[in-house]
Amino acid sequence: MHENWHWLFTEGLVPLFGAAAVFLFWGWVRRVTAGVGAKPKWAWAEALDPVGWLYGAAILAVQCAHGARPSESSANPPVPTWLSGMLYFVAFSCLVFLLSVMAYRGEDPTWKPSADFHFLVLVFVFLILVAGFIYPPR
Repeated sequence: MHENWHWLFTEGLVPLFGAAAVFLFWGWVRRVTAGVGAKPKWAWAEALDPVGWLYGAAILAVQCAHGARPSESSANPPVPTWLSGMLYFVAFSCLVFLLSVMAYRGEDPTWKPSADFHFLVLVFVFLILVAGFIYPPR
């Protein structure tokens, strides 16, 4: 498998969405194995909680910012300085948003993220995954 695709699937998508996939699979297993008439309680939406993605996105952004170091076997160039700076900014932003979310959840345990927050996190994750795909870190 080409190293860009390898990075995207094994080091990009699995860390970000692997736990959600396991959580969804476990919920499905509980639903299938529940007795007749039983309805297992399961918080399906929690698998798609973007708050957890912020921490993973920050880590991936820093890894991508350090980025691809040229090697003899690699056709990928090093990460451009402007992209590295943007990735550090995105990593910092992810951590600041994560701190804000933690503060709000600490004040109100029923707090839920807004649609704007979901969109922003998806934009961050998309940018990081595209950068990591083009310049996979080693």
